[in-house]
Amino acid sequence: MISLSILDYSPIDEGSDAHQALWETTELAKHAESLGYKRFWVSEHHMVHSVAGSSPEMLMMHLAASTSRIRIGSGGVMLPHYSSYKAAENFRMMEALHPNRIDMGIGRSPSYRMVNEALNEGKTKRQSYEQQVQDLKKYFTDNTRDEHRFQSLIAAPAIPTKPEMWMLGTGERGARTAASQGLGYVFAHFAKPGMSGVKIVENYRNHFKPSPFLKTPKQSFRYLPLSEKQKKKPRIWQRHSICGCILWSRKTSRPIILPSRQPKNGDLRPMKKSK
Repeated sequence: MISLSILDYSPIDEGSDAHQALWETTELAKHAESLGYKRFWVSEHHMVHSVAGSSPEMLMMHLAASTSRIRIGSGGVMLPHYSSYKAAENFRMMEALHPNRIDMGIGRSPSYRMVNEALNEGKTKRQSYEQQVQDLKKYFTDNTRDEHRFQSLIAAPAIPTKPEMWMLGTGERGARTAASQGLGYVFAHFAKPGMSGVKIVENYRNHFKPSPFLKTPKQSFRYLPLSEKQKKKPRIWQRHSICGCILWSRKTSRPIILPSRQPKNGDLRPMKKSK
């Protein structure tokens, strides 16, 4: 059975503002939970005036407190801009308050040049993305045994559960990193449409190594659904994109391509805040 999730950008519609956009994101998360969606993720965008979602961690905390069952995640945190240690503590705090409901989706987009410079001002050295991913794994598992430049360092708060870790990408490099680190992989089909994602996900599955986070590979893909009501003039749902888990046939070791369709028992169009 396929599970559906939502990635929301908190778009600011024409004539609206960030307050309305964030309210709509909150209402959409509640609505998605009532329809049985598995996950609700929010994005990180800087200097994009049509999008209100600039800080996924802050918005996630609000959404987790506004819902009760649906998993809340980032799609994703652009890790190279930040300290892995601080990112781990942010997500551990959310996991402590909302156990077994937090997803940490990470990416490596540099954003605009000015944004990149502002977020990294004063830094004289950066760790590689792969090293940062290893750092997160250390902090989430309280690993003080293996050699590390901060071997005895523990990320607070210390808790028995940990967030799910997912790596976002559109190419082989990210898929290989996710596979070697034993993390979930999300292919951004909307950014790279076509069948290339099938091969990338196949390679991810073939090279996957079990980890404390996952024993078997787990993959998902993001795409922008089209309205079925306007066949002559298809309209993209401006409110969100859908994340769907790829089903893999055990008999053929090939993906099962499923048709995308709007949920029958709910409408996810933009909502207007009541006065």
